[in-house]
Amino acid sequence: MLEKIIIFNPYYHIHHDINRAFILNDNFFQIDNEVAKSEFHTLIHPIQASFLSFFDGEHKLSEILPKIANFLRISEEEALEKVNMFYYNQEINVEYDNHVFGLPPNLLIEKSNVPRKTKYNPSDFLMTKNFLDLKQNRFNKPNNFTIVINNICYTNCKYCYADKKEARQCQLSSMQFGKIISDAHQLGIKQIDITGGELFLYKEWYELLTELKNYNYFPYISTKVPINEQQIIKLKGLGYDFIQFSLDSADPLTLTDLLDVDENYISKVKETLSNLQKHGFKVTINTVLTNKNSDRNQLNQLINFLNKYENVKEVQFAVMGYSINMTYENYMDYKMKKSKLAELDKIVDELQSVYSKKKIAIAGFSEEKEYVASVSEKTKSFNERAMCSGNFNSFIMLPNGDVTICEELYFRENFIMGNLLENTIDEVWNSDKAKNLFYLKNLFENSHSICKECSIIDECRISGLGVCWTEIIGAYGENNLSYPDPRCPHAPTFNKEVYY
Repeated sequence: MLEKIIIFNPYYHIHHDINRAFILNDNFFQIDNEVAKSEFHTLIHPIQASFLSFFDGEHKLSEILPKIANFLRISEEEALEKVNMFYYNQEINVEYDNHVFGLPPNLLIEKSNVPRKTKYNPSDFLMTKNFLDLKQNRFNKPNNFTIVINNICYTNCKYCYADKKEARQCQLSSMQFGKIISDAHQLGIKQIDITGGELFLYKEWYELLTELKNYNYFPYISTKVPINEQQIIKLKGLGYDFIQFSLDSADPLTLTDLLDVDENYISKVKETLSNLQKHGFKVTINTVLTNKNSDRNQLNQLINFLNKYENVKEVQFAVMGYSINMTYENYMDYKMKKSKLAELDKIVDELQSVYSKKKIAIAGFSEEKEYVASVSEKTKSFNERAMCSGNFNSFIMLPNGDVTICEELYFRENFIMGNLLENTIDEVWNSDKAKNLFYLKNLFENSHSICKECSIIDECRISGLGVCWTEIIGAYGENNLSYPDPRCPHAPTFNKEVYY
Protein backbone atom coordinates (compact mmCIF):
# COMPACT_ATOMS: atom_id res chain seq x y z
CA MET A 1 0.00 0.00 0.00
CA LEU A 2 2.84 2.40 0.80
CA GLU A 3 3.98 2.37 -2.82
CA LYS A 4 0.51 3.14 -4.18
CA ILE A 5 -0.51 6.58 -5.40
CA ILE A 6 -3.62 7.38 -3.39
CA ILE A 7 -5.75 10.36 -4.41
CA PHE A 8 -8.54 12.41 -2.87
CA ASN A 9 -11.53 11.22 -4.89
CA PRO A 10 -11.60 13.45 -8.02
CA TYR A 11 -15.42 13.31 -8.04
CA TYR A 12 -15.37 15.42 -4.86
CA HIS A 13 -14.05 18.87 -4.17
CA ILE A 14 -13.48 20.97 -1.07
CA HIS A 15 -15.20 24.34 -0.80
CA HIS A 16 -13.25 26.77 1.36
CA ASP A 17 -16.03 28.75 3.00
CA ILE A 18 -13.95 31.39 4.80
CA ASN A 19 -14.37 30.05 8.35
CA ARG A 20 -15.21 26.38 7.62
CA ALA A 21 -15.09 23.87 4.76
CA PHE A 22 -17.49 21.65 2.81
CA ILE A 23 -17.12 18.59 0.61
CA LEU A 24 -19.31 18.63 -2.50
CA ASN A 25 -19.45 16.88 -5.85
CA ASP A 26 -17.04 18.10 -8.45
CA ASN A 27 -18.56 19.36 -11.70
CA PHE A 28 -19.13 16.00 -13.36
CA PHE A 29 -22.52 15.74 -15.04
CA GLN A 30 -22.99 12.13 -14.02
CA ILE A 31 -21.37 10.18 -11.23
CA ASP A 32 -21.27 6.42 -10.79
CA ASN A 33 -22.68 5.88 -7.29
CA GLU A 34 -20.24 3.02 -6.78
CA VAL A 35 -17.37 5.48 -7.12
CA ALA A 36 -18.74 8.52 -5.29
CA LYS A 37 -21.88 9.93 -3.73
CA SER A 38 -23.83 12.28 -5.99
CA GLU A 39 -25.81 15.46 -5.27
CA PHE A 40 -24.70 16.18 -1.74
CA HIS A 41 -22.77 18.59 0.43
CA THR A 42 -21.39 18.03 3.89
CA LEU A 43 -19.67 20.24 6.42
CA ILE A 44 -16.22 19.03 7.44
CA HIS A 45 -13.68 20.21 9.97
CA PRO A 46 -10.88 22.28 8.39
CA ILE A 47 -8.33 19.80 9.76
CA GLN A 48 -10.07 17.08 7.73
CA ALA A 49 -9.85 19.36 4.68
CA SER A 50 -6.12 19.83 5.30
CA PHE A 51 -5.62 16.07 5.62
CA LEU A 52 -7.38 15.34 2.31
CA SER A 53 -5.39 18.10 0.60
CA PHE A 54 -2.22 16.02 0.78
CA PHE A 55 -3.63 13.43 -1.64
CA ASP A 56 -3.12 15.24 -4.95
CA GLY A 57 -2.46 12.13 -7.03
CA GLU A 58 1.19 12.96 -7.63
CA HIS A 59 2.93 11.22 -4.73
CA LYS A 60 3.19 7.72 -3.28
CA LEU A 61 1.69 7.13 0.15
CA SER A 62 5.18 6.55 1.54
CA GLU A 63 6.03 10.14 0.54
CA ILE A 64 2.81 11.60 1.97
CA LEU A 65 2.78 9.98 5.41
CA PRO A 66 5.77 11.94 6.83
CA LYS A 67 4.22 15.18 5.65
CA ILE A 68 0.87 14.37 7.29
CA ALA A 69 2.61 13.31 10.49
CA ASN A 70 4.58 16.54 10.62
CA PHE A 71 1.55 18.70 9.80
CA LEU A 72 -0.75 17.08 12.37
CA ARG A 73 2.03 16.44 14.89
CA ILE A 74 1.31 12.72 15.08
CA SER A 75 3.32 9.61 14.33
CA GLU A 76 3.44 8.05 10.87
CA GLU A 77 1.63 5.01 12.28
CA GLU A 78 -1.22 7.25 13.45
CA ALA A 79 -1.25 8.97 10.06
CA LEU A 80 -1.57 5.58 8.35
CA GLU A 81 -4.52 4.72 10.60
CA LYS A 82 -6.28 7.86 9.41
CA VAL A 83 -5.56 6.97 5.79
CA ASN A 84 -7.04 3.51 6.30
CA MET A 85 -10.17 5.07 7.81
CA PHE A 86 -10.91 6.98 4.57
CA TYR A 87 -9.44 4.57 1.99
CA TYR A 88 -12.44 3.18 0.05
CA ASN A 89 -14.55 3.91 3.12
CA GLN A 90 -18.30 3.52 3.53
CA GLU A 91 -20.38 6.55 4.52
CA ILE A 92 -19.25 7.25 8.05
CA ASN A 93 -19.71 9.61 10.95
CA VAL A 94 -16.45 10.87 12.41
CA GLU A 95 -16.14 12.79 15.68
CA TYR A 96 -13.56 15.54 15.88
CA ASP A 97 -13.24 18.43 18.31
CA ASN A 98 -16.59 17.56 19.95
CA HIS A 99 -18.44 17.66 16.61
CA VAL A 100 -19.71 14.79 14.49
CA PHE A 101 -19.17 15.01 10.73
CA GLY A 102 -21.00 12.81 8.22
CA LEU A 103 -18.54 11.92 5.47
CA PRO A 104 -19.27 10.47 2.01
CA PRO A 105 -17.89 7.14 0.77
CA ASN A 106 -14.57 6.57 -1.00
CA LEU A 107 -12.85 9.76 0.10
CA LEU A 108 -9.46 8.28 -0.73
CA ILE A 109 -9.03 5.93 -3.68
CA GLU A 110 -6.23 4.56 -5.80
CA LYS A 111 -5.29 6.88 -8.66
CA SER A 112 -7.15 6.12 -11.90
CA ASN A 113 -7.53 7.79 -15.29
CA VAL A 114 -9.83 10.47 -13.79
CA PRO A 115 -7.53 13.37 -12.83
CA ARG A 116 -7.75 15.57 -9.75
CA LYS A 117 -8.78 18.89 -11.32
CA THR A 118 -8.19 21.02 -8.24
CA LYS A 119 -5.16 20.84 -5.97
CA TYR A 120 -5.28 22.20 -2.43
CA ASN A 121 -2.74 23.61 -0.01
CA PRO A 122 -3.21 22.01 3.45
CA SER A 123 -2.18 25.27 5.15
CA ASP A 124 -5.05 27.16 3.52
CA PHE A 125 -7.50 25.45 5.88
CA LEU A 126 -5.72 26.36 9.11
CA MET A 127 -8.12 28.39 11.29
CA THR A 128 -8.15 29.50 14.90
CA LYS A 129 -10.84 28.02 17.10
CA ASN A 130 -12.40 31.45 17.71
CA PHE A 131 -12.66 32.06 13.96
CA LEU A 132 -14.11 28.63 13.14
CA ASP A 133 -17.88 28.41 12.55
CA LEU A 134 -19.44 24.94 12.50
CA LYS A 135 -23.01 26.07 13.19
CA GLN A 136 -24.22 28.35 10.38
CA ASN A 137 -25.78 26.40 7.53
CA ARG A 138 -25.93 28.80 4.56
CA PHE A 139 -22.64 29.10 2.67
CA ASN A 140 -20.65 32.27 3.28
CA LYS A 141 -19.91 32.40 -0.43
CA PRO A 142 -21.63 30.51 -3.25
CA ASN A 143 -20.12 27.36 -4.68
CA ASN A 144 -21.68 27.71 -8.14
CA PHE A 145 -24.14 29.68 -10.24
CA THR A 146 -26.02 29.42 -13.51
CA ILE A 147 -26.34 32.06 -16.21
CA VAL A 148 -29.75 32.24 -17.87
CA ILE A 149 -28.38 33.66 -21.09
CA ASN A 150 -31.77 34.62 -22.58
CA ASN A 151 -35.30 33.29 -22.94
CA ILE A 152 -35.14 33.26 -26.74
CA CYS A 153 -35.44 29.85 -28.38
CA TYR A 154 -34.96 28.22 -31.78
CA THR A 155 -38.10 26.16 -31.13
CA ASN A 156 -41.42 26.92 -29.49
CA CYS A 157 -41.89 23.87 -27.27
CA LYS A 158 -45.46 23.39 -26.13
CA TYR A 159 -44.29 22.00 -22.77
CA CYS A 160 -41.79 24.78 -22.07
CA TYR A 161 -41.33 25.80 -18.42
CA ALA A 162 -39.64 29.14 -19.22
CA ASP A 163 -41.13 32.56 -18.53
CA LYS A 164 -41.67 33.91 -22.06
CA LYS A 165 -44.21 36.62 -21.34
CA GLU A 166 -41.57 39.05 -22.56
CA ALA A 167 -38.65 38.22 -24.88
CA ARG A 168 -35.38 38.80 -23.05
CA GLN A 169 -32.20 39.00 -25.07
CA CYS A 170 -28.99 39.01 -23.05
CA GLN A 171 -28.14 42.60 -22.06
CA LEU A 172 -24.51 41.85 -21.18
CA SER A 173 -21.52 41.94 -23.47
CA SER A 174 -18.83 39.27 -23.23
CA MET A 175 -16.59 41.96 -21.68
CA GLN A 176 -19.13 42.53 -18.89
CA PHE A 177 -19.38 38.78 -18.41
CA GLY A 178 -15.60 38.68 -18.18
CA LYS A 179 -15.61 40.95 -15.13
CA ILE A 180 -18.24 38.80 -13.40
CA ILE A 181 -16.36 35.59 -14.25
CA SER A 182 -13.13 37.08 -12.89
CA ASP A 183 -14.98 38.05 -9.70
CA ALA A 184 -16.34 34.48 -9.41
CA HIS A 185 -12.87 32.99 -9.82
CA GLN A 186 -11.35 35.27 -7.18
CA LEU A 187 -14.17 34.31 -4.80
CA GLY A 188 -13.43 30.61 -5.30
CA ILE A 189 -16.64 29.69 -7.12
CA LYS A 190 -16.19 26.19 -8.49
CA GLN A 191 -18.66 25.96 -11.36
CA ILE A 192 -20.55 28.27 -13.71
CA ASP A 193 -23.26 26.79 -15.92
CA ILE A 194 -25.34 28.23 -18.75
CA THR A 195 -28.97 27.65 -19.58
CA GLY A 196 -31.56 29.45 -21.66
CA GLY A 197 -33.30 30.06 -23.86
CA GLU A 198 -30.46 29.20 -26.18
CA LEU A 199 -26.74 29.81 -25.77
CA PHE A 200 -26.20 29.75 -29.55
CA LEU A 201 -28.71 32.57 -30.05
CA TYR A 202 -26.51 34.89 -27.96
CA LYS A 203 -24.38 36.73 -30.52
CA GLU A 204 -21.23 36.58 -28.39
CA TRP A 205 -21.54 32.93 -27.33
CA TYR A 206 -18.03 32.08 -28.49
CA GLU A 207 -16.49 35.04 -26.67
CA LEU A 208 -18.42 34.11 -23.50
CA LEU A 209 -17.20 30.51 -23.59
CA THR A 210 -13.68 31.81 -24.20
CA GLU A 211 -13.89 34.05 -21.12
CA LEU A 212 -15.10 31.07 -19.10
CA LYS A 213 -12.32 28.85 -20.41
CA ASN A 214 -9.72 31.45 -19.41
CA TYR A 215 -10.68 30.77 -15.79
CA ASN A 216 -11.07 27.00 -16.31
CA TYR A 217 -14.87 27.03 -16.33
CA PHE A 218 -16.47 24.62 -18.79
CA PRO A 219 -20.26 24.81 -18.53
CA TYR A 220 -22.47 21.91 -19.52
CA ILE A 221 -23.91 22.80 -22.93
CA SER A 222 -27.40 21.76 -23.97
CA THR A 223 -29.21 22.93 -27.09
CA LYS A 224 -32.04 22.40 -29.55
CA VAL A 225 -30.29 24.49 -32.19
CA PRO A 226 -28.99 22.40 -35.13
CA ILE A 227 -25.55 23.99 -34.91
CA ASN A 228 -23.39 24.02 -38.04
CA GLU A 229 -19.95 22.57 -38.61
CA GLN A 230 -18.15 25.88 -38.08
CA GLN A 231 -19.76 26.26 -34.66
CA ILE A 232 -18.79 22.69 -33.79
CA ILE A 233 -15.18 23.35 -34.83
CA LYS A 234 -15.14 26.46 -32.61
CA LEU A 235 -16.43 24.41 -29.66
CA LYS A 236 -13.78 21.78 -30.29
CA GLY A 237 -11.11 24.46 -30.34
CA LEU A 238 -12.22 25.58 -26.88
CA GLY A 239 -11.70 22.07 -25.52
CA TYR A 240 -15.26 20.73 -25.68
CA ASP A 241 -15.89 17.15 -26.76
CA PHE A 242 -19.34 16.63 -25.23
CA ILE A 243 -22.77 18.20 -25.75
CA GLN A 244 -26.38 17.48 -24.91
CA PHE A 245 -28.86 17.78 -27.74
CA SER A 246 -32.57 17.88 -26.97
CA LEU A 247 -34.64 15.91 -29.46
CA ASP A 248 -38.19 14.85 -28.72
CA SER A 249 -38.99 12.75 -31.79
CA ALA A 250 -37.64 11.54 -35.11
CA ASP A 251 -40.99 12.13 -36.79
CA PRO A 252 -41.18 15.46 -38.66
CA LEU A 253 -44.92 15.89 -38.10
CA THR A 254 -44.63 15.27 -34.37
CA LEU A 255 -41.79 17.77 -34.13
CA THR A 256 -43.86 20.35 -36.01
CA ASP A 257 -46.75 19.84 -33.61
CA LEU A 258 -44.68 19.72 -30.43
CA LEU A 259 -41.90 22.23 -31.16
CA ASP A 260 -43.49 24.45 -33.81
CA VAL A 261 -40.59 23.83 -36.24
CA ASP A 262 -40.73 23.22 -39.99
CA GLU A 263 -40.47 19.75 -41.51
CA ASN A 264 -36.80 20.31 -42.40
CA TYR A 265 -35.80 20.47 -38.74
CA ILE A 266 -35.02 16.75 -38.49
CA SER A 267 -32.80 16.97 -41.59
CA LYS A 268 -30.83 19.77 -39.94
CA VAL A 269 -30.52 17.65 -36.78
CA LYS A 270 -29.12 14.78 -38.85
CA GLU A 271 -26.45 17.07 -40.25
CA THR A 272 -25.58 18.36 -36.78
CA LEU A 273 -25.28 14.87 -35.30
CA SER A 274 -23.13 13.74 -38.25
CA ASN A 275 -20.80 16.71 -37.84
CA LEU A 276 -20.58 16.17 -34.09
CA GLN A 277 -19.58 12.57 -34.78
CA LYS A 278 -17.07 13.69 -37.42
CA HIS A 279 -15.35 15.95 -34.90
CA GLY A 280 -15.30 13.47 -32.04
CA PHE A 281 -18.09 14.80 -29.83
CA LYS A 282 -19.87 12.48 -27.42
CA VAL A 283 -23.60 13.30 -27.38
CA THR A 284 -26.35 12.78 -24.83
CA ILE A 285 -29.90 13.12 -26.11
CA ASN A 286 -32.57 14.56 -23.82
CA THR A 287 -36.17 13.78 -24.75
CA VAL A 288 -39.16 15.33 -22.99
CA LEU A 289 -42.11 12.93 -23.04
CA THR A 290 -45.63 14.27 -23.52
CA ASN A 291 -48.85 12.65 -24.71
CA LYS A 292 -47.76 13.43 -28.28
CA ASN A 293 -44.48 11.51 -28.43
CA SER A 294 -44.47 8.78 -25.78
CA ASP A 295 -46.04 5.70 -27.34
CA ARG A 296 -44.04 2.60 -28.25
CA ASN A 297 -43.83 3.43 -31.97
CA GLN A 298 -42.57 6.96 -31.37
CA LEU A 299 -39.89 5.87 -28.92
CA ASN A 300 -38.75 2.98 -31.09
CA GLN A 301 -38.54 5.30 -34.11
CA LEU A 302 -36.44 7.79 -32.12
CA ILE A 303 -33.96 5.23 -30.78
CA ASN A 304 -33.67 3.57 -34.20
CA PHE A 305 -32.90 6.99 -35.71
CA LEU A 306 -30.24 7.69 -33.04
CA ASN A 307 -28.68 4.25 -33.41
CA LYS A 308 -27.03 5.44 -36.64
CA TYR A 309 -24.76 7.68 -34.58
CA GLU A 310 -22.09 5.88 -32.58
CA ASN A 311 -21.24 9.08 -30.75
CA VAL A 312 -24.73 9.23 -29.20
CA LYS A 313 -23.88 7.43 -25.99
CA GLU A 314 -26.98 8.06 -23.91
CA VAL A 315 -30.67 8.87 -24.29
CA GLN A 316 -32.48 10.26 -21.27
CA PHE A 317 -36.26 10.45 -21.17
CA ALA A 318 -37.70 13.23 -19.00
CA VAL A 319 -41.43 13.11 -18.31
CA MET A 320 -43.06 16.52 -18.84
CA GLY A 321 -43.66 18.31 -15.56
CA TYR A 322 -45.78 21.22 -14.44
CA SER A 323 -44.34 24.73 -14.44
CA ILE A 324 -45.60 27.93 -12.83
CA ASN A 325 -44.80 29.67 -16.12
CA MET A 326 -47.31 27.71 -18.21
CA THR A 327 -51.07 27.66 -17.95
CA TYR A 328 -52.57 24.70 -16.14
CA GLU A 329 -54.75 24.07 -19.19
CA ASN A 330 -51.69 23.81 -21.45
CA TYR A 331 -50.05 21.45 -18.98
CA MET A 332 -53.07 19.15 -18.93
CA ASP A 333 -53.27 19.21 -22.76
CA TYR A 334 -49.71 17.91 -23.16
CA LYS A 335 -49.17 15.97 -19.93
CA MET A 336 -48.24 12.33 -20.52
CA LYS A 337 -51.13 9.94 -19.93
CA LYS A 338 -50.86 7.68 -16.90
CA SER A 339 -51.60 4.66 -19.09
CA LYS A 340 -48.53 5.43 -21.20
CA LEU A 341 -46.45 6.15 -18.13
CA ALA A 342 -47.33 2.73 -16.71
CA GLU A 343 -45.83 1.10 -19.82
CA LEU A 344 -42.73 3.29 -19.99
CA ASP A 345 -40.39 1.15 -17.86
CA LYS A 346 -41.20 -1.92 -19.93
CA ILE A 347 -40.69 -0.09 -23.23
CA VAL A 348 -37.36 1.34 -22.09
CA ASP A 349 -36.18 -2.09 -20.90
CA GLU A 350 -37.08 -3.55 -24.31
CA LEU A 351 -35.26 -0.75 -26.13
CA GLN A 352 -32.23 -1.16 -23.89
CA SER A 353 -32.02 -4.87 -24.68
CA VAL A 354 -32.18 -4.20 -28.43
CA TYR A 355 -29.87 -1.17 -28.45
CA SER A 356 -27.45 -2.38 -25.79
CA LYS A 357 -24.59 -0.09 -26.84
CA LYS A 358 -26.54 2.98 -25.75
CA LYS A 359 -27.58 3.85 -22.23
CA ILE A 360 -31.33 4.54 -22.14
CA ALA A 361 -32.72 5.95 -18.91
CA ILE A 362 -35.77 7.64 -17.41
CA ALA A 363 -35.33 10.71 -15.19
CA GLY A 364 -37.35 11.05 -12.01
CA PHE A 365 -40.71 12.81 -11.98
CA SER A 366 -43.27 14.05 -9.45
CA GLU A 367 -45.46 11.21 -8.20
CA GLU A 368 -48.91 11.31 -6.65
CA LYS A 369 -47.68 9.74 -3.40
CA GLU A 370 -45.60 12.87 -2.76
CA TYR A 371 -48.74 15.04 -2.69
CA VAL A 372 -51.74 12.83 -1.94
CA ALA A 373 -51.12 10.12 0.65
CA SER A 374 -51.38 9.35 4.35
CA VAL A 375 -49.48 11.56 6.78
CA SER A 376 -46.93 8.82 7.43
CA GLU A 377 -46.33 8.19 3.72
CA LYS A 378 -46.00 11.90 2.94
CA THR A 379 -43.69 12.37 5.92
CA LYS A 380 -41.37 9.66 4.59
CA SER A 381 -41.24 11.07 1.04
CA PHE A 382 -40.96 14.69 2.25
CA ASN A 383 -37.99 13.82 4.44
CA GLU A 384 -36.33 12.28 1.38
CA ARG A 385 -36.93 15.28 -0.92
CA ALA A 386 -34.13 16.85 -2.87
CA MET A 387 -32.46 19.79 -1.18
CA CYS A 388 -33.05 23.28 -2.55
CA SER A 389 -29.63 24.81 -3.27
CA GLY A 390 -30.98 28.23 -4.29
CA ASN A 391 -29.65 31.00 -2.02
CA PHE A 392 -28.03 28.24 0.05
CA ASN A 393 -24.90 27.56 -2.00
CA SER A 394 -25.90 28.72 -5.50
CA PHE A 395 -27.80 31.37 -7.43
CA ILE A 396 -29.17 32.20 -10.88
CA MET A 397 -28.07 35.16 -12.99
CA LEU A 398 -30.74 36.46 -15.37
CA PRO A 399 -30.19 38.05 -18.84
CA ASN A 400 -30.21 41.57 -17.39
CA GLY A 401 -27.72 40.82 -14.59
CA ASP A 402 -30.38 40.33 -11.90
CA VAL A 403 -29.72 37.56 -9.37
CA THR A 404 -32.51 35.20 -8.29
CA ILE A 405 -32.58 31.89 -6.46
CA CYS A 406 -34.16 29.58 -9.05
CA GLU A 407 -34.32 29.58 -12.83
CA GLU A 408 -38.08 28.88 -12.78
CA LEU A 409 -38.72 31.97 -10.65
CA TYR A 410 -37.17 34.22 -13.30
CA PHE A 411 -38.02 37.90 -12.84
CA ARG A 412 -40.34 37.65 -9.80
CA GLU A 413 -39.40 40.63 -7.67
CA ASN A 414 -39.79 38.83 -4.32
CA PHE A 415 -36.81 36.64 -5.18
CA ILE A 416 -34.44 39.16 -6.81
CA MET A 417 -31.40 39.55 -4.52
CA GLY A 418 -29.45 42.16 -6.49
CA ASN A 419 -27.77 42.81 -9.83
CA LEU A 420 -24.24 41.83 -10.89
CA LEU A 421 -23.87 44.86 -13.14
CA GLU A 422 -24.21 47.01 -10.03
CA ASN A 423 -22.59 44.92 -7.28
CA THR A 424 -20.04 42.15 -6.81
CA ILE A 425 -21.10 38.55 -6.24
CA ASP A 426 -20.07 38.80 -2.58
CA GLU A 427 -22.10 41.99 -2.09
CA VAL A 428 -25.22 40.43 -3.59
CA TRP A 429 -24.78 37.10 -1.76
CA ASN A 430 -24.34 38.78 1.62
CA SER A 431 -26.92 41.51 1.08
CA ASP A 432 -29.81 42.04 3.48
CA LYS A 433 -32.22 41.02 0.70
CA ALA A 434 -30.49 37.66 0.19
CA LYS A 435 -30.17 36.88 3.90
CA ASN A 436 -33.70 38.02 4.77
CA LEU A 437 -35.03 35.78 2.03
CA PHE A 438 -33.09 32.78 3.31
CA TYR A 439 -33.87 33.34 6.98
CA LEU A 440 -37.57 34.05 6.23
CA LYS A 441 -37.58 37.54 7.75
CA ASN A 442 -41.05 39.10 7.60
CA LEU A 443 -42.40 36.11 5.65
CA PHE A 444 -44.97 35.20 8.28
CA GLU A 445 -46.17 38.70 9.20
CA ASN A 446 -49.97 38.80 8.83
CA SER A 447 -49.86 35.21 7.62
CA HIS A 448 -52.27 32.40 8.47
CA SER A 449 -49.93 29.70 7.25
CA ILE A 450 -49.64 26.60 9.42
CA CYS A 451 -45.87 26.94 9.06
CA LYS A 452 -46.00 29.98 11.35
CA GLU A 453 -46.67 27.84 14.43
CA CYS A 454 -44.78 24.73 13.32
CA SER A 455 -42.27 23.47 15.90
CA ILE A 456 -39.75 22.36 13.26
CA ILE A 457 -39.94 25.33 10.90
CA ASP A 458 -36.24 26.21 11.29
CA GLU A 459 -35.20 22.59 10.84
CA CYS A 460 -37.41 22.30 7.75
CA ARG A 461 -36.83 25.59 5.97
CA ILE A 462 -33.48 26.91 7.17
CA SER A 463 -31.16 24.24 8.58
CA GLY A 464 -32.76 21.35 6.70
CA LEU A 465 -33.60 20.55 3.09
CA GLY A 466 -35.66 23.69 2.49
CA VAL A 467 -38.85 24.03 0.50
CA CYS A 468 -39.49 24.44 -3.21
CA TRP A 469 -40.80 27.95 -3.84
CA THR A 470 -42.06 27.01 -7.30
CA GLU A 471 -44.06 24.14 -5.80
CA ILE A 472 -45.64 26.56 -3.29
CA ILE A 473 -46.51 29.09 -6.01
CA GLY A 474 -47.84 26.34 -8.27
CA ALA A 475 -50.14 24.96 -5.60
CA TYR A 476 -51.25 28.07 -3.68
CA GLY A 477 -50.39 31.11 -5.81
CA GLU A 478 -47.86 33.93 -5.54
CA ASN A 479 -49.72 35.65 -2.71
CA ASN A 480 -49.20 32.68 -0.38
CA LEU A 481 -45.44 32.30 -0.19
CA SER A 482 -45.66 31.58 3.55
CA TYR A 483 -47.65 28.41 2.86
CA PRO A 484 -45.93 25.04 3.25
CA ASP A 485 -44.44 23.08 0.41
CA PRO A 486 -47.45 21.11 -0.93
CA ARG A 487 -45.50 17.88 -0.38
CA CYS A 488 -45.39 18.58 3.38
CA PRO A 489 -47.61 16.09 5.29
CA HIS A 490 -49.43 19.02 6.92
CA ALA A 491 -49.94 21.09 3.76
CA PRO A 492 -53.46 22.20 2.77
CA THR A 493 -55.02 20.40 -0.17
CA PHE A 494 -55.00 22.05 -3.59
CA ASN A 495 -56.86 21.36 -6.81
CA LYS A 496 -54.13 20.95 -9.41
CA GLU A 497 -52.88 17.56 -10.59
CA VAL A 498 -49.21 18.54 -10.81
CA TYR A 499 -48.04 14.95 -10.42
CA TYR A 500 -48.39 11.50 -11.98
